[in-house]
Amino acid sequence: MKDFTHLECHSNFSLLFGASPAEELVEECVRSGMGSLALTDRDGLYGAVPFFEAARSAGIKPIIGCDLAVEGPPPHPDPPPPGGRGEPGESRLILLARDEDGYRNLSRLVTERTLGESPLGIESLAAGAGGLFALCSEPGLLATLSEAFGDSLFALLVNEGTRASHAAAEALIPAARRHGVRCVAGGRVAFARAADYDLHRVLCAIRLLCPVTRIPAGGCASAECHLKPPGAIAELFSAHPYSEAPEALPNTAEIAAACDFRFELGRWLFPAPDLPAGESAFSHLTKLCFEGAAKRYRPLTTRALERLHLELDTIEALGFTPYFLVVNEIARFCRERDIPAAGRGSAAGSMVAYVLGITYIDPLEHDLYFERFLSPARDDPPDIDLDVSASRRDEVLSYIYRRFGRDRVAMICTYATMKARQAVRDVGKAMGLPPEEVDAFSAAVPRCRASDIEKVAGAIPSYRGLPADREPYRTILDMAARLDGFPRHISIHVGGVVIADRPLTDLVPLERAAKGLVVTQYDMGPIERLGLIKMDILGQKGLSVIEDTAAGAAANHGARLDTDDLPRDDEATFRLLRSGRTLGVFQIESPAMRSLLQAMQVRDISELTLSIALIRPGASGSGMKELFLLRRAGREPLVYLHPDLEPILSESLGTFVYQEQVMRAAVALAGFTLEEADGLRRAMTKHRSPGQMDALRARFMTGAVERGLSTSAALAVYESLARFSGYGFCKAHAATYGEFSYQAAYLKAHFPAEFMASVLTNDAGFYHRSVYIEEARRLGVQVALPDINRSGADFEVHGGVLYFGLRRVKGLTFHTVEKVLEARERFPFTSLSDFLSRVTTTGDEVATLIKCGAFDSFENTRPELLWKLSMMWAQVRSGRPHPGSPDGEDGPDGSSPLPLPLPRVTPPTALPRLPDYSPAHRLRLELEYLEAGVSRHPLEIMVPGELARATVNSSTLADHLGETVTLVGWLIAQRRAVTRKREYMQFLTCEDLTGTFEATIFPREYERLGALVGTSRILRVTGRVSDRAGGVGLIACDLEPIVPSFPDVEEAAPPPDTGGTRAA
Repeated sequence: MKDFTHLECHSNFSLLFGASPAEELVEECVRSGMGSLALTDRDGLYGAVPFFEAARSAGIKPIIGCDLAVEGPPPHPDPPPPGGRGEPGESRLILLARDEDGYRNLSRLVTERTLGESPLGIESLAAGAGGLFALCSEPGLLATLSEAFGDSLFALLVNEGTRASHAAAEALIPAARRHGVRCVAGGRVAFARAADYDLHRVLCAIRLLCPVTRIPAGGCASAECHLKPPGAIAELFSAHPYSEAPEALPNTAEIAAACDFRFELGRWLFPAPDLPAGESAFSHLTKLCFEGAAKRYRPLTTRALERLHLELDTIEALGFTPYFLVVNEIARFCRERDIPAAGRGSAAGSMVAYVLGITYIDPLEHDLYFERFLSPARDDPPDIDLDVSASRRDEVLSYIYRRFGRDRVAMICTYATMKARQAVRDVGKAMGLPPEEVDAFSAAVPRCRASDIEKVAGAIPSYRGLPADREPYRTILDMAARLDGFPRHISIHVGGVVIADRPLTDLVPLERAAKGLVVTQYDMGPIERLGLIKMDILGQKGLSVIEDTAAGAAANHGARLDTDDLPRDDEATFRLLRSGRTLGVFQIESPAMRSLLQAMQVRDISELTLSIALIRPGASGSGMKELFLLRRAGREPLVYLHPDLEPILSESLGTFVYQEQVMRAAVALAGFTLEEADGLRRAMTKHRSPGQMDALRARFMTGAVERGLSTSAALAVYESLARFSGYGFCKAHAATYGEFSYQAAYLKAHFPAEFMASVLTNDAGFYHRSVYIEEARRLGVQVALPDINRSGADFEVHGGVLYFGLRRVKGLTFHTVEKVLEARERFPFTSLSDFLSRVTTTGDEVATLIKCGAFDSFENTRPELLWKLSMMWAQVRSGRPHPGSPDGEDGPDGSSPLPLPLPRVTPPTALPRLPDYSPAHRLRLELEYLEAGVSRHPLEIMVPGELARATVNSSTLADHLGETVTLVGWLIAQRRAVTRKREYMQFLTCEDLTGTFEATIFPREYERLGALVGTSRILRVTGRVSDRAGGVGLIACDLEPIVPSFPDVEEAAPPPDTGGTRAA
């Protein structure tokens, strides 16, 4: 029975059903001695490409199929089919692709099923039957399906060792005989090994939203549905009634032999570019490049021309000319509509991309290499990603759909996978824990991989109370660890778009994800390996801030700014950068980045670019950042391993920071070509075989010795390259972001009010909005509460005052904000009664506006306005629409909204005089409705006595180097990190009334203090003031949470931990 093939197998891409990754199914198939295997996941081909590759690598013939929901026969009282074949009232059909035509039809049928809301009908199946085998377990469907599939239809027999499966076979075999349908044996595999049955049941319980003890009949597979060897299957099918269909077992081999579909990997499928009549793709690209070069380079030098010819020839030789033209069309659309857009990553090393206007970095000026982006030695395609203004990304996507066709464009999916808290929550519910117990237990679990829960919890003080040694928590944690990385549901890649040269469903199935967007069922990796063109169109909020600030500067100050042509040596900008006052500035506002800017005292944009590379985890974690800063401060000698490295590493003071430096060193010291040097860089940054690395090492050593280096010097340089190349950052990418960081810093330095309004409007920052409001105040910007007559939907600047946006008031609907702005266009509101007469809203929303200060410009106090509202609301209610009318929905307080046309509301004739709220009460309302202290910092009201007892404040910290001081701060960010010794430590960012300060809790103190950090938003921090090569901060030795000193203010929750486990 070695020729038996399992034709129905579910991997964990049968979401919340299959309990084994496809790789484990393949491994079990190899152990069982079988030569082929089908993957038939439920309603999707998500795992098809990885399964195909894993099977071929293991010497197993892969068969691509799917288990699809189809319209069943009329309902009958018989029990549901065994083995979790479908949800109640649903029939399922196994389809297997025998050839390319079959795969195309399978992809289209899967797409139709997932885009529709009901199972597939017979008309769809008949239209897409070509090239497919169909395996059916439902007797009532055989007659209908035989008309559609003919001899390609088989009756699927499964023996699960249960009465239900025997009964199903007794009904299916005679039905198959009546309709002339052959039988085939199946194993109905839901998990690789018998031991995985409990995990399968937990997954099904999660899917069905019930405890494992209440899974309905047919809701999951039986314990026998593991991948059995051929001998075990033969024994199962030797008994009655299966013995009545002796052809069932050999038919599996017949089907497996006939299935000959193979994915065609490694080719490239480019959509057709828009070409003028009589031009080829290459002639048109060449023409566009020389037109662009004449504008970019004045004069157009021989060096530039030689580089341009080299790049064009390489692009054409490798077949990527259409790709560049397609990307150029998208970039041109952005330019023509003034949508900020820029290519990033290694693409910035291409002169072709630069002269076309796709990128904005001159590769000659920045010494960038085309070979880092594209060369004949690279086995991956060029990858040009576009950052576009986040607020206008939809315009760009709409253009792509229109230009290339909606049937050829889709967003790329990503898989939301099981991580610690989600896995624990899901398993806890499946195990039947009460909701409140599930909430408490999942909150006690750290944010990490599900398989690392106990290790991480044991190292972090605040999580050491995890009840890992008690049931049912022990079982829940074990189950969660087994689910680590399992796909849970499909999601949308943050920027990925695929563009095909044919209808996408010929190549990849589609489905509808959140917000109705159609996405591919394959994620980035398979999409690329299938040769499809993918682009990352990332909505970059930092670009939106630059765009909006420039527009605000023009409107409020008459400043006409070309942000691509700002002064490169602006003193105000560099003063801001050197001070580290970069909150809100693109890419350079994190606590570590601001400290680095202070330490570096950057002098030009190239040094700003270097800082962006130095702050990356690789450079920081490897010690390069610290070594650079010590050398910069003159506290460490500047040493080069070889004199020839000096021109290469001088900008980074002898340290390898950029990947391009690794390439230059290999060229200069070992005689590599740039193409070979990029191959060395890639080999060092990826897992290569020992043989490959030995060959590269020998090639480097030989070349270096031939060029005059001693063996010891050559070895030292090689080991340095190998050590740092894995951490190096792409200079082309850093240079792109350096330009945008400078633009944002310039705008903040010169137009602070407009800049901070743009940051707040676009939610563009690293921190909560309260931090940016406080930063605006520190910059001298007056920040105002929402004003019913002055505030816009978002944050806006009028007369130099930054007004809080109405759309950001908690509890206000967007509909109400629109109505307010629409009514105000005619003339301002003059009173509360005037507002109620002109705006359709609810009582709760009006009360919210009063409480947060939006009516403060009127003559009454807030309590008086609320009293007025309660008196006038009777008039509002008396004019409500007839029940059932379009405007007849009740408001959140149970009262009706105003009807149209609106009746005139008159104020009460008598009004008691009521005192206004205290400053503390106002602050509480601001924190509740605006989620920020707009009128004042919370510390001023909450703990004035504590502030007075602090020995220093953040603005004077640098005057106390080496001293032990105490500060009181409002916690605005926290991040855990792991040292090179695998010990946990923590970084805190706090603000007081004068600025922000950083506190570092090293591992020894973290053991004692770590559990205190999340207990309060206000902290008293004591520590030694340290200057780490220019970045002044606090090395904490003590920490005390502070409870507000008055009862009127509820304490705000601390900010979330944004770190995880980055290296310190």
